[in-house]
Amino acid sequence: MKYKLVIAILLAVLTVTETDAQSRKERKRQKDRNERKAPVTHPDRRPTENPRERERQETPKPKPKKILEVDYPRSVKKEVYRIDVLVPLYLDELVKNNKPTYKGKVPDKATAGMDFYQGIRLAADTLEAKNYKLDVYVHDIASAGQGIKTLIARGTLDSSDLIIGAIQSTDIPEVAARAKKNNINFISAVSPSDAGVRENPYFTLIQPRLQTHCEWIMKKIAEKYHKEQITILYRTSVPSDENAYSYLTNILEENNLRRLLCNKAPDSAELAKGFSKDEINVILMPVVETAYAEGIIKSLYKYFPAYKFAVYGMPSWRAMPAIRKPEAFPNVAVYFTAPFYFDPTTSGGQLLNQGYQNRFNGKPGEMVYRGFEILYWYATLLKEHGTIFNNEIGDNKGAPFTKFQIKTEWDKKKEEVLYNENQHLYLYRYQSSSYMIEQ
Repeated sequence: MKYKLVIAILLAVLTVTETDAQSRKERKRQKDRNERKAPVTHPDRRPTENPRERERQETPKPKPKKILEVDYPRSVKKEVYRIDVLVPLYLDELVKNNKPTYKGKVPDKATAGMDFYQGIRLAADTLEAKNYKLDVYVHDIASAGQGIKTLIARGTLDSSDLIIGAIQSTDIPEVAARAKKNNINFISAVSPSDAGVRENPYFTLIQPRLQTHCEWIMKKIAEKYHKEQITILYRTSVPSDENAYSYLTNILEENNLRRLLCNKAPDSAELAKGFSKDEINVILMPVVETAYAEGIIKSLYKYFPAYKFAVYGMPSWRAMPAIRKPEAFPNVAVYFTAPFYFDPTTSGGQLLNQGYQNRFNGKPGEMVYRGFEILYWYATLLKEHGTIFNNEIGDNKGAPFTKFQIKTEWDKKKEEVLYNENQHLYLYRYQSSSYMIEQ
């Protein structure tokens, strides 16, 4: 073994000697190249580094994104949950000495509240049949001794586990403040106004704000007509219309717009500019007043019967009478958004219709559906997740019709919570009295 090792060392020495003799010049050339690549050293600073590497080292790392979340208290599960429903029924006026003061149809001012109450009652009966333990208190806020201020002054709502309010914007702040003080979720069921409520994670708008509708429909238009010219017919003489106009134009690119001020009804010459007979003319009309909007749409048909129009408008247009008349404007497709769509042909719709027929001997309207599904869904959340179900608000499997999308709204700096809002919307399309629904 020792012998073999010596021979190996000798051969290695000879090989190195021969290699050195042959490559001395090559090593010198390589040394020169290395010296040219080496950084220049100055006595007052470190050697120069790769500029990109230095930039990476000097550039501060971005701060991690702030997680927007609300620190809710611990949820409590109960054997029985109390739910308070605030709704104007006008019973003091409609009933005297246990007898109705009206004949036939319920007066218009009480119709919406009465329908909402009937939906609440049907939902309560359905939930009771499924062994839900609920104490549901309905307060007629239009009657003496049941007004909002009285209920709050008496502390009637303080022991509630959930407040559902079919109330107007003027009543919202007081109820929202009381609910926040007691960590009670308050659901505003019909008003689309936030009523100036801020820093209240217990306040939820089920009816989306006008701004939410406008932003949603603008995104739909931008996706569908990203190359086409959009004509905006707008008003500045009405505050709600001016607000809607500002919400819309914040999103759409300027070069896609043709603006036409319509504080006065436009004539055919004003409308004709930019319209084409060979393609669908897209019009956006942020006009909340239904009658005024309907007048302009009728003018489109009157002046341009051979043209085709796609007119996108406001959620209030759902009440426009002409859209249900096949002869009104057959060349115009009218689009608007709505947060609800109740299909009576579904199994849930059929059950509700049958239940309503059995109890009230009639056909349910939209407010019946709305009262039913709000109580039904939120009662399910209480049962599944307890009193503070907010962190589980994405659980909408218990909603019988509308798959609500409740989002927390924050201020512009993303520092303070404002409230919660349902942002689930449907797009209705009416033409010649027939309609279709898009989501």
